[in-house]
Amino acid sequence: MTRQIKILGEIEVDDPVEFAGRLAAEAEAIISSDDWRRKIKTRSGEIYAAKAVGDFSSTGIKIMMLRMRIAGDASRLFDFLTSVEGFRLLDPISAPQNHAAKPVMDYGAEPGRRRELARTTAKIKFFPEIEFLVFNSIDTTTLTFVSKSVTHPACPGASRYSATGSSNTHRAFNTFIIQLDPASQALTCINYLDLGIKLFPAWLYNLINLWYLRGIGRKVRQMKKTV
Repeated sequence: MTRQIKILGEIEVDDPVEFAGRLAAEAEAIISSDDWRRKIKTRSGEIYAAKAVGDFSSTGIKIMMLRMRIAGDASRLFDFLTSVEGFRLLDPISAPQNHAAKPVMDYGAEPGRRRELARTTAKIKFFPEIEFLVFNSIDTTTLTFVSKSVTHPACPGASRYSATGSSNTHRAFNTFIIQLDPASQALTCINYLDLGIKLFPAWLYNLINLWYLRGIGRKVRQMKKTV
């Protein structure tokens, strides 16, 4: 039986509170899925993979997950990872100044929760600039951070996964989840990435994602004692 995990596609944000709830439910379903298959074991933890289905069924790009043990306080590590400095660690390809910029939309905060629409750009040699437009949902009550590519009238454009059709061939699509569990001292990091570069085959995206998660594990392992 093929191991597969369904991911929400790229949709327009209308109600940020409702959308944040959908992302939280998706994150729990993905994390708790029985369809993960272990790919490799590293010094930092274990990396798993599964076929992504839904709007992604035909791409061959896999969704991947890193699970690793942490030392120290999980809440402090989560606070760091969802700070400007943490965003730069989690997103090494975007221009560093993007993470310190004001969000496109600040949906306000309530106790323990923050929601925003953010835009970043990345440049890969020999290719046009790549744009990310993501809805970020940060929940300190569950130590869960979800970042999902979306569409919004404030930033016209879409990836190839948009229900309305791609209007920007270099708009990336990303589904990203970080969750920390203080009880088990575990960190889970999940990533699905399509940079919108049509010349990149699925095997290359899968290799990039594997490399990325190994890097996250290594960076967290190296800095966790100082957070």
